[in-house]
Amino acid sequence: MTDARVPYDYFDIEENDDAQQFVVEMNNGRRRFPLVVIEHRVMLQPTIALVQRVLAGHGIRPFERELER
Repeated sequence: MTDARVPYDYFDIEENDDAQQFVVEMNNGRRRFPLVVIEHRVMLQPTIALVQRVLAGHGIRPFERELER
């Protein structure tokens, strides 16, 4: 997500009990990563291609990279 310059929220499940509970609930009681949520769609260990398709489907486009000078 960082390389694609897409804004996102990162939650550290070691520091955030609510985030840890969410991850466990979405993974049938297991802690598996990465877990990506885009507009209420939960994806476990998605490929970059899948993330790009879901982003595009919601009209979310990565920021244009600034040209190097």
